[in-house]
Amino acid sequence: MLVKNSDYSGQITDQGKKGEGIVWRDGFPVYIPNGIPGDQVEFKVLKVDKRRAFGKLLRVIVPSSDRVEPKCSVALQCGGCQLQHQSQVSQVRFKSNVLVSRLSRFVDLSNVLVQPMVSADRQWATRNKMQFAFGMGNDGLKIGLYAPRSHRVVNMDYCEIMSASMNQVLAAIRAWHAVAQVSVFNELTGEGVLRHVSVRHSYVTGELMVILTVGEGFDYSGVVAAIQGVDGVCSMYVSIQSDPSDDRVLGDHLDLVWGCSTIRDVVCGTTCYVSPKTFMQANAMLVNRLYQILMKSLNVQGALVDLYCGAGVLTCSLARHYDQVIGVDNNESAIGDAQRNAKENGLNVEFVCQDAGDFLRAYSDEDMTIIVDPPRQGLAIVPELLQKKPSQIVYVSCYPDTLGRDLRGFVEGGYRISSIQGVDMFCHTPHIECVVVLEFLGGSE
Repeated sequence: MLVKNSDYSGQITDQGKKGEGIVWRDGFPVYIPNGIPGDQVEFKVLKVDKRRAFGKLLRVIVPSSDRVEPKCSVALQCGGCQLQHQSQVSQVRFKSNVLVSRLSRFVDLSNVLVQPMVSADRQWATRNKMQFAFGMGNDGLKIGLYAPRSHRVVNMDYCEIMSASMNQVLAAIRAWHAVAQVSVFNELTGEGVLRHVSVRHSYVTGELMVILTVGEGFDYSGVVAAIQGVDGVCSMYVSIQSDPSDDRVLGDHLDLVWGCSTIRDVVCGTTCYVSPKTFMQANAMLVNRLYQILMKSLNVQGALVDLYCGAGVLTCSLARHYDQVIGVDNNESAIGDAQRNAKENGLNVEFVCQDAGDFLRAYSDEDMTIIVDPPRQGLAIVPELLQKKPSQIVYVSCYPDTLGRDLRGFVEGGYRISSIQGVDMFCHTPHIECVVVLEFLGGSE
């Protein structure tokens, strides 16, 4: 029997869905972050449940052949990149196995075409958006991500998964703060100013947007002057988020304090205008490939409807190839951005600001092809889609568990899973992007 706070050693043979290594002792799994299959490790047991235990890696006695040296100095402490210590080939193999194993809990994949996972040639400097927290340490201002399962800021000098320009923004803020000494927000008391900084970057145009989240307003002129010294910075917003019980990075209101209201990016030949809350696929090196995979899978009948379209980046790209394209989203600001994107690109697209379920219930045309790219919690509109019976549904998901649940509903409602394509959009993390093609065969009413 494993004893809490005791030290053990063992061979990691498996990997959990969050990327943790798993040591089996007497048929009992111990989940150990920062361990990978093949490692011989020493670990401390931190928690013992009825069916599993959780441990802390103390040292690697013999490393796995898949273990590599993390490029980032704080990779093992930071909550951003859980797999930097694992080779890229091994990461893709792990995520491919996770995708199939998680989906197989919900649907039979024995006759489904599961394509090899797509990954990019480049695994560093790929993210087009990053959000960091502020903290204070003995050496001054801390900027970084939270350590796992905490709100402790892990300070980092350089984030390897984002661009050099984005890192220069953080360096400029550090230099400004060394002189300005503006206070940092305290989540316990609700007092203080600096809370988060978000940076958005287009690798195509080179334009950057900076968003400061603060507990209260202050004189922004100094920080604006600091970030103006970084090539490509076009815009700075401030969002006041003063509620210590609300952990959203951006508050309800954003004020443009300097520069342009948007930055420009280009996806699949479409110029798009990016606002602070615009959804963009996070990996700038793979977004074109992801959308190409999606478009190649389409067998359009009737109108092509992009539900949860956001700012219409994908919708506009589709409109270059299809005549009747409709984008639907319930966010008024996002639909405004989508309409601008269509107009600026000279594209004929219909955008509807409406709840996806309400749109489906009201839509009268019989034939339609549906694309859905919902939030992590999955689809709330499976019944409405089954009622409409579109000939094809292409489902883009970043969370296999909710995807699997929804696929089970579609299969029970008369759909066949035609293909599954994983895409490694989130290098050095266990997260998976996936494109699933569903074809209607007939069945239950």
